[in-house]
Amino acid sequence: MSNGRIRLSAVGDLGSRTHRQDSPAVQLRDLFVPLHRLLMSDGDARLALAHPDGVNAYYCRPTPCADTLEFSSSTASSISPRGYEAAGRARGALMQSAIQHGLDAAFEARVEQLRHDLKALLGLGASATEVVFSASGTDAQLQALGLTRAVLGERLTTIIVGADQTGSGTAHTARGRHFGDLTSNGRAVAKGTPLAGLQSVGCVALSLRNDAGHPLSDAECDAQVLGAVTRAVAAGDRVLLQLMDCSKLGWRAPSDAVIDEIAARWPAQVQLVVDACQMRLSRRRIGWYLERGAMVLLTGSKYFTGPAFSGALLVPPMLSRTIAATEADLSALQAYNVRSDWPTAWAALRAQFAPRLKIGQWLRWEAALEEIRGYYAVPEQFRRAALRELGAGIARLIAASPSLRPLPLQHRTGEGDDEMAWPTIFAFTLEPDGNPLAPEACKAIHRGLARVEADPADDLVTAASCLIGQPVEWRGAAGQPTGALRICIGARHVTDAWSADAALARSNVQRQLANVATIVARTEWLLRQHSETAMSRDPMTPPPDDTMRGATAAADRIGFARLTKMAFDGVSLLPLWQQLIDKVTNGTASAGEGLDLSLIAQLLGQKATGLAVQDEVLALHQLFRSPCSAEQPRLRVLALAAAIDMGGNTPIEFLLENSDIELTTLYVVPGAAIPDPLPEHDVAIVVASDSEECRHALAEIATRAPSWPRPLLNPPDRVANLDRDKLYRLLNGIDGLDIPATIAVSRAQLLEVVLLSQTLPEAADGTDFPVIIRPRGSHAGVGLAKLDGPTELANYLIERREQDFFVSRFVDYSSEDGQFRKYRIAIADGKAYACHMAIADQWNIWYLNAGMSESEEKRQEEATFMHTFDFGFALRHRSALAAMTERVGLDYFMVDCAQTKSGDLLIFEADNTAVVHNMDSPQLFPYKPPQMHKIFDAFAAMLQRRAQQHADRAA
Repeated sequence: MSNGRIRLSAVGDLGSRTHRQDSPAVQLRDLFVPLHRLLMSDGDARLALAHPDGVNAYYCRPTPCADTLEFSSSTASSISPRGYEAAGRARGALMQSAIQHGLDAAFEARVEQLRHDLKALLGLGASATEVVFSASGTDAQLQALGLTRAVLGERLTTIIVGADQTGSGTAHTARGRHFGDLTSNGRAVAKGTPLAGLQSVGCVALSLRNDAGHPLSDAECDAQVLGAVTRAVAAGDRVLLQLMDCSKLGWRAPSDAVIDEIAARWPAQVQLVVDACQMRLSRRRIGWYLERGAMVLLTGSKYFTGPAFSGALLVPPMLSRTIAATEADLSALQAYNVRSDWPTAWAALRAQFAPRLKIGQWLRWEAALEEIRGYYAVPEQFRRAALRELGAGIARLIAASPSLRPLPLQHRTGEGDDEMAWPTIFAFTLEPDGNPLAPEACKAIHRGLARVEADPADDLVTAASCLIGQPVEWRGAAGQPTGALRICIGARHVTDAWSADAALARSNVQRQLANVATIVARTEWLLRQHSETAMSRDPMTPPPDDTMRGATAAADRIGFARLTKMAFDGVSLLPLWQQLIDKVTNGTASAGEGLDLSLIAQLLGQKATGLAVQDEVLALHQLFRSPCSAEQPRLRVLALAAAIDMGGNTPIEFLLENSDIELTTLYVVPGAAIPDPLPEHDVAIVVASDSEECRHALAEIATRAPSWPRPLLNPPDRVANLDRDKLYRLLNGIDGLDIPATIAVSRAQLLEVVLLSQTLPEAADGTDFPVIIRPRGSHAGVGLAKLDGPTELANYLIERREQDFFVSRFVDYSSEDGQFRKYRIAIADGKAYACHMAIADQWNIWYLNAGMSESEEKRQEEATFMHTFDFGFALRHRSALAAMTERVGLDYFMVDCAQTKSGDLLIFEADNTAVVHNMDSPQLFPYKPPQMHKIFDAFAAMLQRRAQQHADRAA
């Protein structure tokens, strides 16, 4: 293979083939589609994206959305980054195995491994319990019914315990009827019609509430269940008794004593199945049910927060052996199941089903399995403590809310409950004026909480996207129909909170509770909007709010530099976050405090929430003043910014912090013209970057630039030169400077390279492996990778779902000692200054991953680099730096660079948004503060000089 290509025999040249369902090559190629599309496949209509903003009917996404506040695990959750990455790895492993063994065999092996892993994680590794997979818990109910009918006979009655608090599809599956119009195998059916072979199944629905809507006592539940079973058996029926553990509201029924009595009295007449789809039960509890011969319905998408939907049925050993030995006819389920869903030990039963590959169902389970694995990797003591603390905190927040009325909690005392003895579902009704809201109004509040895009006129508290459990039918104290919403703890909250550092773990738990406080505050706000509109319009569309109007005066704020330093120093931002949330809730927050709130949200990792808050603030107010150390500043600077995330504008606050220069920032946003006259200032500087999100701001500034009344630094047309493709064209040919070309390529072109239809040089304008690749428009190293050949490219495309990429030639810039050295240089007023130097044993260096804090030797070398910069590095590359500075034409910008083996200056990137700060420990990095102040002083001197030149000319 001297040409560097690989031959994928299972792929081949697909360009000339006809698309056939049974073609292994076509099936393998289909796995290259974006991962989120695969995750949405092999399910029913509930998986479809039902809203224009890319969410399904439960407001969940098929891709990670870490900024959403998710406490909706009783209903569904969006896939986590952890689950998404696991699904991607599983797909990659399947494709690698398929190349060697064929796709059918590879998939069968993966599903069997999944079956084995799930049993092991549930503590059933040594058990003969079998696992049956399905697309959802509702699908699994049909499997349980079909198996019970095959074993007990045709005269069968299903008794549903907690029928008022189980899935809506149960009313159909309990009778052997279709629960939707489209099955997980993609067959169109008529909802409510019986499956062939499952006709004439009777059904008795038992509620956990009385006729007045009040919860039944444990004794009443037990008597109801025992009576229903007794009557059915006396009538000559066989019974499938569906027990509840736990319901939509967190309840369990009947008692352990009644379960034992039924199992002992009617072993041949009653088959137990446990609705444990919420998976809010311990592993010991699952074992307890299986020991009593009960099947167990479970999912990976409720408590364990895997992507919706993923179902399974646990079949106890004795029943499994009976089924394996029985010629059971389950052909009625062919519309829902495929061969790999069933255990290999049930050979005759499996033969009734088609060998179709349900890739989506399998991938959703792989993601869920990663969540289960992560949860049980957390020490049990912490799991208990976290659930107890989170539960107590959620209960307090609901109780403290003036409009939320908590529903009673069921405290468990069952066998082997372990950490699940603590409630994890906290239900409440909405009673803003003492009367419960009507069901439709509850649904509207739920929609409002879930909304991703906020109305510009909304109060700030509405900015976060909040997912909680959808309303469950309920009745108020006087019998009025209403809905009970639910704030739910999921396994993800515990896993994400865990740390071996006890203080950090406690802080993580408190951050989760701060998120719940945000949800409660937003609910209260939406209820106030509902009350004010008196149902005359959608309560999700609030009236205009003039609280923060008046963009002519600058709003004071804490600002990016100070908040970032607090976070960098380990100061918790949660108290300030809560303080600002409270002010927003009661309507006393200023625009500056609103913008600070958006920054805090981003610093806490809630980027989408922060940007939504920022958008709302900037729709009302665009001018902000940062802290200044002087009452009478010597200079007034106006920064022109874009509405982008906190890293998308020049972090100018760091350069002017603690100076006697006043900084005012004007955000240039769509729908708000640049003020005329402009705010008072001595000098202006464009801080918006060259990114796509800033193009509008740069264009608006460019239209005003010719008539700008004061010096305008970093003019917008020059900022656009920092685009990677433009930068190459601008700097190419400078003597002593190497900048690899950045070539735009599409996903389709790269797939042709993987499939060997063309070479990479043919697709990428002569650029050949090894290359650096990144998604187009990405920043901060997202999706950045080095690829040595088509195999690595294939794996990369499996992981990435973007459609457009940049590739560039990889340059080995390692030094003689094998270490890579990367430098950041600041250019201010035409002069170069050292910012930092990172040393690592890998090419992909960021300062924070280079281990500079841990290595005194590396820090000594960085200190030498800074101390000798002017007569060392800068002198060696004086000509290249000067030519680059002239061609870029900006007053202030940064360069990330290295030195090639031949001694040339290797340019990675030039931009105007890299952070130059003085936050590092002076004890660990004593050489940095003087160097940073050199840059700060040079920047301030540049501003002063340009302002003075203008004043002199005006005089």
